[in-house]
Amino acid sequence: MGIPSFYRWVTERYPKCVVSAREDGAFDTRRPNPNGLEFDNLYLDLNGIIHPCFHPQGLPAPKTHEEVFEAIYKYIDRIFSIIRPRKLLFLAIDGVAPRAKMNQQRSRRFKAAKDASDNVVLSDASVPGEGEHKIMSYIRLQRNMPGYDPNTRHCLYGLDADLIMLALATHEIHFSVLREVHILIRD
Repeated sequence: MGIPSFYRWVTERYPKCVVSAREDGAFDTRRPNPNGLEFDNLYLDLNGIIHPCFHPQGLPAPKTHEEVFEAIYKYIDRIFSIIRPRKLLFLAIDGVAPRAKMNQQRSRRFKAAKDASDNVVLSDASVPGEGEHKIMSYIRLQRNMPGYDPNTRHCLYGLDADLIMLALATHEIHFSVLREVHILIRD
């Protein structure tokens, strides 16, 4: 999905809503975040990571799948070191076209309690739907769980401008969207 030119419109109209993220290269979640914000959860729409690793701008395309996966791992590590989530890393990949969606949602509801105890959740291509919508579904599910902390700090990474709208629609108090203007990952 996506909203063409929406990100540019928002940043031109409200320039203070965009801040540059600082990096110190540390991977340790026990260290304070160099950006002055601490996050509980990090959600990655992996399609926004996979595509630039297959087709990097200004660099030659990778020759092997190993090179692609290495670039993907470096990309995820870099984002993780910037955000340093304390509780959850949620990885979502666009799934197949939404067929039998109701059955899938029912099974996800039963899995939600188990998933909440893991640190990392992977919603792969076998789960129907776009990655960002699977992330939003998970956040809504967690909000309805007993004991949910309304002060949970969320950070969502992805390249689609519609992530801004989706983040606003969650009505979560602490929600950030991480985007990159241009990124080169490979050595």
